[in-house]
Amino acid sequence: MRSNFSLCQVIHNLNADRKSTTQVNMALRTGFETEDWEDYFLKAGIAADSAKSYAATFVKEKLRKENLQVMDRAMLRELGITTMGEALSILRQAKEPATQTTYAKAPAARPPQLHLEMTPQQFRKFRIDWEVFTRITDMPTSQANIQLYSCADESVQNAIINTYPKFFTTNPDKLLEMTEALVTQKSNPMVHRMTFASISQHEDEPIQQYLVRLRSTAIDCNFSCPNCDHDLSDIYIKDQFIKGISNDTLQTDLLAKAGLLKTLNQNICHAEAFESALRDQTAMTDTSDIATVRMSMYRKKKKNSAVRTSRVYLVVNFNQK
Repeated sequence: MRSNFSLCQVIHNLNADRKSTTQVNMALRTGFETEDWEDYFLKAGIAADSAKSYAATFVKEKLRKENLQVMDRAMLRELGITTMGEALSILRQAKEPATQTTYAKAPAARPPQLHLEMTPQQFRKFRIDWEVFTRITDMPTSQANIQLYSCADESVQNAIINTYPKFFTTNPDKLLEMTEALVTQKSNPMVHRMTFASISQHEDEPIQQYLVRLRSTAIDCNFSCPNCDHDLSDIYIKDQFIKGISNDTLQTDLLAKAGLLKTLNQNICHAEAFESALRDQTAMTDTSDIATVRMSMYRKKKKNSAVRTSRVYLVVNFNQK
């Protein structure tokens, strides 16, 4: 008894699998499954019960969506769609263009370039550009070695091949360190400190731009305590910031208020406020000059008008006499 039950169960499962396989094959042949047709009819405004019945009929007849383009009311009536309103709704739905979701393409990322004899500042920018490039392109780690090699010009590629034969199998985390050692110029921090000491503000150069030049140069100067490695960059930048200020009045003011302006940020804020005040003063002066010119022109016109009036009066009196 147990054996017969098991055999019947197996036969039932085989029939179910065969039925399921038949439905799948039918769906693959027609290209539109029952659920697709049902959704199509619902979008056309057909009631849910009717949409389900019509969907089963369309799948049975192996109809595709493009077949609706050549159908008319008579054909739909043969398929069981006898109501005029439903037939017109289905035909109208067939004539509407299919709506497709379009996605804006991400802008093509431009890979950064590597060349020999890069300055430390240039390679720092390359690091940032490389990070941005890898994120925009969603670059897999396995492609990092190849992509980095393609960013290099021919001279750097030759240097990589001859210096690091295992470059393409190296851990990607170490690639930038290896590349930096290969392409950047080697120089003593003393040279950078001499360059730093010669920086001064250009005429009409904004405070912030002047500060950017100081900060970017200070990075390579190794301004740190020899005993504890504490970073002393802000102290040196503050001193050079005041020393290189182009406006004598502002420089005198910063020196006079050294007891109050003790940090780099305090000196920067004071200098920016002074710079802003100068711009406002210039704008006010220009406005005052324009008002003066307009007043002068108004008085000149008024004087000329008075002269013309006086001449007319004299001519009239002369004629009367």
